[in-house]
Amino acid sequence: MYRSLFAVCVCCLLFAVCVTTPAVASSFSKEIPVQFGNVSDPPSFAIPVAFKKLKAEEAFARASTYEADLDAALEIPDYPAALEAFDSAAKLLAAVSQGAGEDRLAALRAKMEKALDAISFSVVSAPADTVSGTAFRKDFVARVSILTPTGKKPLAGFGCTVSCPSVSESGERVTLAENRTSLSDGTVAFTAPVPTKTGKNPLVIAAALTSSDPVIRDSIRARQERGQLAANFSHSVATAARAYSTVISLLDYDRNGKPVLSANVSSTALLQPLVPKGFRRIGMADFPNQLATGDEAVLIKAAKAQFGSGVQRFIFGTVRVASMVQGDDGSWTCVLASDVSVWDFASDSKVYHTTPSMIGTGATEALAIADARKKLVGDALVNDLYYNM
Repeated sequence: MYRSLFAVCVCCLLFAVCVTTPAVASSFSKEIPVQFGNVSDPPSFAIPVAFKKLKAEEAFARASTYEADLDAALEIPDYPAALEAFDSAAKLLAAVSQGAGEDRLAALRAKMEKALDAISFSVVSAPADTVSGTAFRKDFVARVSILTPTGKKPLAGFGCTVSCPSVSESGERVTLAENRTSLSDGTVAFTAPVPTKTGKNPLVIAAALTSSDPVIRDSIRARQERGQLAANFSHSVATAARAYSTVISLLDYDRNGKPVLSANVSSTALLQPLVPKGFRRIGMADFPNQLATGDEAVLIKAAKAQFGSGVQRFIFGTVRVASMVQGDDGSWTCVLASDVSVWDFASDSKVYHTTPSMIGTGATEALAIADARKKLVGDALVNDLYYNM
């Protein structure tokens, strides 16, 4: 009897071992997979196609929610909210490596581009030039509009950033940024601080929009630069030296590098446009020999001896032909270069120095020089001195 019981127990034990051994082996094989070849190669795990499809479908579903938010925001319209929803959807679609994700992202970008095309900026009011220490007589005013199915209308409640030139405590030129929101008539007004330095610089009222998507971010920036999503003004602070007694002496050099001692063409070209700009006590004086030496101390000494206390500002320098080239069509191209300084006799110091150059063209050498001189002296140098000296 005991032998029968012992046999039964042995049979049960053998059955249990047979059942459990495959399970243990299977579990063990998952933790330490059998490798062939180089044992240092890491195991590779293939992502099931079904799992990839599930991830893409999940991204598309979540993107659809953000697209609905985008449409709702544009309906109001609320552009910051629309761009936030767009960015979220674009991020999801960009992560999908399938062609469907790229196509859908392109369509979404096109929708955002179309919405941006509906906004425009225009200049309503721009103040005239002022002088250092005097406030502009009126505000810089822009208007934001939106194109709707019924026509162009003012866009109220639209966020803008005003970028205004200024001067730091250390005297360096900086740009200040302030936020503004368009009023019910779409206007955005900015009262500029009283300027403390002369100069002509841009003041911009632009859409306060951005995006984390590189394509739309660049698109917004491009629209601001070309004036669709921004209104550009000139923050012009003219020199107070217009009231000072001033004398001009410029020495011209010909194309061979020789000084022209018998004429003062550039001095005349500079004087004539400065008079209508408010320089009432201004004239010319000839110092060709002193200018030709290139010795500034000799020139200033001669000017002091001639002017005495009757002149406060002295504009002097040279205008040279830097190059003269004839083209295949027979026309000429001339480059004129200037080196001009402003001396203040009251402080006995040089207060400004500039070296602009310009290119001119003409059928002859003389016409090319005349064209370059008009651009250089009559335009560039006049404005340079008017806003900076």
